[in-house]
Amino acid sequence: MHSINFKYAPISFNDVWIKNGKRNGNWNLRNSDFYFIHNLRVEFFKKMPIYALPEAWNACGNLMFYENKKTLKHSLRESLLEELIEHD
Repeated sequence: MHSINFKYAPISFNDVWIKNGKRNGNWNLRNSDFYFIHNLRVEFFKKMPIYALPEAWNACGNLMFYENKKTLKHSLRESLLEELIEHD
């Protein structure tokens, strides 16, 4: 999702997922940087990448704002290790 968010993914991924800010043009939203996720009635579809990827990206918190992929990987590794230490 990082490459889609910062527009260096292949062209075929353009406009597959839209952000809330683009979807609601004239409204200032606090979650305008989040990707829009449809409400699904079938639980099976929630495991599909078309739904699961933007949901996981929205849950990343501040990690989604790292423009450099290396710093994103480093920060993600740090936060996951901290979670492991907290749960032990």
